[in-house]
Amino acid sequence: MPKMGNPGRPVEELISCRAASELLKVDQCEQVIELLRQAQATSKRMGDMVRSQILAVAHRTCLACRQSRSEVEWHRRALEEASQRESELKEQFRTILNLIAGGKETGSQKELFSFFATDLTRPERESPQSLKRPSLWQRLQSLLGRGPLARGPESESAVVSVEARNLSPTDKAERPTVPLSMPEREAITVPLLEKEQQGEQASPTLVVYCLGPFRLYQNDRLITAWNSLKGQCILKYLVAHGGRPIAKDIFMDLFWRDSDPEAARRNLHQAIYSLRQTLRRGHLGFQHIQFENDCYLLNPEMDIWLDSEEFERHVQVGRRLEAASQLVEAMVQYGIAEGLYQGDFLEEDLYQDWSRVRREHIRAAYFDIAGRLSEYYAQQGEYTAAIALCQKVLARDNCREEAHHRLMRCYLAQGQRHLAVRQYQACVQALKEELALAPSEDTVALYRRITTA
Repeated sequence: MPKMGNPGRPVEELISCRAASELLKVDQCEQVIELLRQAQATSKRMGDMVRSQILAVAHRTCLACRQSRSEVEWHRRALEEASQRESELKEQFRTILNLIAGGKETGSQKELFSFFATDLTRPERESPQSLKRPSLWQRLQSLLGRGPLARGPESESAVVSVEARNLSPTDKAERPTVPLSMPEREAITVPLLEKEQQGEQASPTLVVYCLGPFRLYQNDRLITAWNSLKGQCILKYLVAHGGRPIAKDIFMDLFWRDSDPEAARRNLHQAIYSLRQTLRRGHLGFQHIQFENDCYLLNPEMDIWLDSEEFERHVQVGRRLEAASQLVEAMVQYGIAEGLYQGDFLEEDLYQDWSRVRREHIRAAYFDIAGRLSEYYAQQGEYTAAIALCQKVLARDNCREEAHHRLMRCYLAQGQRHLAVRQYQACVQALKEELALAPSEDTVALYRRITTA
């Protein structure tokens, strides 16, 4: 660690810097963090703001180091569990081969029946009764007004396996269905099974919406009363990071950066306590937020569905299908993703630095798939669908020239030249006012063709 400050600094400070450097070499991050805190507090008291800011950067860097170490440990344990499970499955596989080959030691019919009665794909902690419960995807589809629970005893695989559909490009009935509007969705109530109504469910199911207004459903019930907004922010961070353990100092630095360490620690504990109380209202006796190795994490027993993750999954599947020239199936995936996008990622937290990169990434993906989907509709002659989607895009960003251009083409194809001309004028005005730009040559050429035809 480089020496900081002027030559007049006490020898003790130089010793502290050297000690921090040596401690970091042997992975003693906790002691380094504490040394940096003390040094930063001393600099603030002495009015040395430059040195204080440098120490703040060093402090955040050390926090990131510890967070990385925690994630390494978390993945190491996951690897050990997966390796153990792999070994068990290999042993079971060898048992099958012995049974097929008429092995001497394990060839009884009773053992064969016992083996195949075991569900190899489920964790051992799940009880047979849990198999009767609807899956998270089924419950979510019901919440959206679709799926087996809403439409009858249709198999779940027929709902979600869109890759297996043999769609015709001219079959308009198979065009992706946009989910219900937000007020309509929230007005839908999904009947719970009798065991859930009696509070006997082992662990809660969370459905989390981060695209647009933040909403959290626990066992199909919307949580509206939050004891602490900071607690809600912590939950957003945990959910957005896939349930990975997050060091408590990360939260202290994110949400209480300007507070002294002791006050930040108290505030964090209070926020976590309030968050736990909020979540326990719907599920008493369950620890939603766990604390291990100085890190907070979501209880892995919970079944969590996150709209932003589902959005990105459908986008990725759609891109793979499109690359494989399965255009119709790709458009189905894009349609599902477009329907999930109800707004920017955590749009209520625009000034939170940690969510900005994810927000821009998802927003760019949305505009990309919306453009591909609307162009597909236009090429299939489904001008009404293409127009509606382009208008949604422009409502989010009125400087998207490709959407203006596509609207002009669709209006022209419908014989509505006056609407095409009006769209061009709207495009010119938006680009000029927002970006100080003129339309592209292609858009101008299309306008000239419209007005001279």
